[in-house]
Amino acid sequence: MKLSQTCLAFALIIACISLSSDSHENSQEAETISFEIKISNVKSAEGTIFIGVYADEQSWKDLDPTHELEAKPSLEGSSAKIDLLPGEYAASVYHDVNSDGEINRRKGVLRMPTEPYGFSNDARPRFGVPGWKRVKFAVAKDATEHTIKLVHP
Repeated sequence: MKLSQTCLAFALIIACISLSSDSHENSQEAETISFEIKISNVKSAEGTIFIGVYADEQSWKDLDPTHELEAKPSLEGSSAKIDLLPGEYAASVYHDVNSDGEINRRKGVLRMPTEPYGFSNDARPRFGVPGWKRVKFAVAKDATEHTIKLVHP
Protein backbone atom coordinates (compact mmCIF):
# COMPACT_ATOMS: atom_id res chain seq x y z
CA MET A 1 0.00 0.00 0.00
CA LYS A 2 2.77 2.39 0.92
CA LEU A 3 4.58 1.64 -2.39
CA SER A 4 1.48 2.55 -4.43
CA GLN A 5 1.09 5.84 -2.52
CA THR A 6 4.75 6.64 -3.17
CA CYS A 7 4.33 5.87 -6.88
CA LEU A 8 1.20 8.02 -7.02
CA ALA A 9 2.99 10.91 -5.30
CA PHE A 10 5.93 10.56 -7.68
CA ALA A 11 3.59 10.58 -10.69
CA LEU A 12 1.87 13.73 -9.40
CA ILE A 13 5.21 15.47 -8.91
CA ILE A 14 6.26 14.58 -12.47
CA ALA A 15 2.92 15.82 -13.81
CA CYS A 16 3.27 19.11 -11.93
CA ILE A 17 6.81 19.63 -13.22
CA SER A 18 5.64 18.90 -16.75
CA LEU A 19 2.73 21.33 -16.48
CA SER A 20 5.03 23.95 -14.98
CA SER A 21 7.52 23.71 -17.84
CA ASP A 22 4.70 23.75 -20.42
CA SER A 23 3.21 26.90 -18.90
CA HIS A 24 6.69 28.49 -18.82
CA GLU A 25 7.18 27.75 -22.52
CA ASN A 26 3.74 29.17 -23.27
CA SER A 27 4.49 32.31 -21.26
CA GLN A 28 7.69 32.81 -23.28
CA GLU A 29 5.72 32.41 -26.51
CA ALA A 30 3.21 34.96 -25.25
CA GLU A 31 6.02 37.42 -24.61
CA THR A 32 7.19 37.47 -28.23
CA ILE A 33 6.52 40.59 -30.23
CA SER A 34 5.53 40.59 -33.88
CA PHE A 35 8.32 42.76 -35.26
CA GLU A 36 8.58 44.19 -38.78
CA ILE A 37 11.81 45.07 -40.55
CA LYS A 38 11.12 47.55 -43.32
CA ILE A 39 13.49 48.21 -46.21
CA SER A 40 13.43 51.59 -47.95
CA ASN A 41 15.25 53.01 -50.99
CA VAL A 42 14.60 49.88 -53.07
CA LYS A 43 15.35 50.79 -56.70
CA SER A 44 14.69 47.46 -58.42
CA ALA A 45 11.96 44.84 -58.13
CA GLU A 46 14.38 42.13 -59.33
CA GLY A 47 16.01 39.48 -57.15
CA THR A 48 15.56 38.96 -53.41
CA ILE A 49 16.27 41.01 -50.29
CA PHE A 50 18.06 39.02 -47.61
CA ILE A 51 17.88 40.08 -43.96
CA GLY A 52 20.03 38.83 -41.12
CA VAL A 53 18.84 39.45 -37.55
CA TYR A 54 21.38 39.19 -34.74
CA ALA A 55 20.26 38.60 -31.15
CA ASP A 56 23.44 39.67 -29.40
CA GLU A 57 26.82 41.31 -29.83
CA GLN A 58 28.68 38.02 -30.23
CA SER A 59 26.51 36.81 -33.12
CA TRP A 60 27.04 40.24 -34.73
CA LYS A 61 30.82 40.01 -34.32
CA ASP A 62 30.78 36.46 -35.73
CA LEU A 63 28.55 37.57 -38.63
CA ASP A 64 26.30 34.65 -37.70
CA PRO A 65 22.66 35.77 -37.83
CA THR A 66 20.27 34.29 -35.31
CA HIS A 67 17.43 34.61 -37.84
CA GLU A 68 17.53 34.83 -41.63
CA LEU A 69 14.63 36.36 -43.54
CA GLU A 70 13.80 37.10 -47.15
CA ALA A 71 11.67 39.86 -48.61
CA LYS A 72 10.33 40.46 -52.08
CA PRO A 73 11.76 43.69 -53.50
CA SER A 74 9.23 46.42 -54.19
CA LEU A 75 9.82 49.98 -55.36
CA GLU A 76 7.35 51.11 -52.69
CA GLY A 77 9.52 49.46 -50.03
CA SER A 78 9.84 45.92 -48.74
CA SER A 79 9.39 44.29 -45.36
CA ALA A 80 9.58 41.05 -43.43
CA LYS A 81 7.96 40.10 -40.14
CA ILE A 82 9.42 38.01 -37.34
CA ASP A 83 8.40 37.13 -33.79
CA LEU A 84 11.10 38.21 -31.33
CA LEU A 85 11.45 38.32 -27.58
CA PRO A 86 11.92 41.84 -26.16
CA GLY A 87 15.56 42.91 -26.12
CA GLU A 88 18.33 44.38 -28.25
CA TYR A 89 18.96 43.20 -31.81
CA ALA A 90 20.83 44.26 -34.93
CA ALA A 91 20.12 43.65 -38.61
CA SER A 92 21.98 43.59 -41.89
CA VAL A 93 20.37 43.62 -45.32
CA TYR A 94 21.44 43.15 -48.89
CA HIS A 95 19.51 43.18 -52.14
CA ASP A 96 20.62 40.26 -54.31
CA VAL A 97 19.60 41.97 -57.55
CA ASN A 98 21.08 39.31 -59.86
CA SER A 99 19.72 36.35 -57.81
CA ASP A 100 23.08 34.59 -57.47
CA GLY A 101 22.64 34.00 -53.73
CA GLU A 102 25.50 36.19 -52.55
CA ILE A 103 26.39 39.83 -52.15
CA ASN A 104 28.66 40.70 -55.03
CA ARG A 105 31.80 42.70 -54.28
CA ARG A 106 34.43 44.68 -56.13
CA LYS A 107 37.82 43.11 -56.60
CA GLY A 108 40.72 44.50 -54.64
CA VAL A 109 41.64 45.12 -51.05
CA LEU A 110 38.44 46.77 -49.78
CA ARG A 111 36.00 44.41 -51.56
CA MET A 112 33.14 46.89 -51.27
CA PRO A 113 29.68 45.56 -52.20
CA THR A 114 28.39 46.18 -55.72
CA GLU A 115 24.80 45.37 -54.72
CA PRO A 116 22.59 47.46 -52.40
CA TYR A 117 23.09 46.82 -48.68
CA GLY A 118 22.26 48.34 -45.32
CA PHE A 119 22.58 48.04 -41.56
CA SER A 120 20.18 48.78 -38.74
CA ASN A 121 20.14 52.43 -37.65
CA ASP A 122 21.41 53.15 -41.17
CA ALA A 123 24.95 52.77 -39.79
CA ARG A 124 27.60 53.19 -42.46
CA PRO A 125 30.64 50.92 -42.52
CA ARG A 126 34.07 52.37 -41.73
CA PHE A 127 36.69 49.90 -42.88
CA GLY A 128 34.43 46.96 -42.05
CA VAL A 129 31.10 46.14 -40.50
CA PRO A 130 29.81 48.82 -38.08
CA GLY A 131 30.15 48.01 -34.38
CA TRP A 132 27.33 46.64 -32.22
CA LYS A 133 26.73 49.97 -30.45
CA ARG A 134 26.02 51.64 -33.80
CA VAL A 135 23.61 48.99 -35.10
CA LYS A 136 21.67 47.74 -32.07
CA PHE A 137 17.99 48.62 -31.69
CA ALA A 138 15.30 47.75 -29.17
CA VAL A 139 12.41 45.36 -29.64
CA ALA A 140 9.63 46.11 -27.15
CA LYS A 141 5.85 46.42 -27.00
CA ASP A 142 6.17 50.07 -28.04
CA ALA A 143 8.94 49.40 -30.61
CA THR A 144 7.56 46.92 -33.16
CA GLU A 145 9.31 48.00 -36.36
CA HIS A 146 12.65 49.18 -37.66
CA THR A 147 13.45 50.66 -41.08
CA ILE A 148 16.73 50.20 -42.92
CA LYS A 149 17.58 52.38 -45.90
CA LEU A 150 19.48 50.57 -48.65
CA VAL A 151 22.79 52.08 -49.76
CA HIS A 152 23.40 51.86 -53.50
CA PRO A 153 27.11 51.59 -54.33
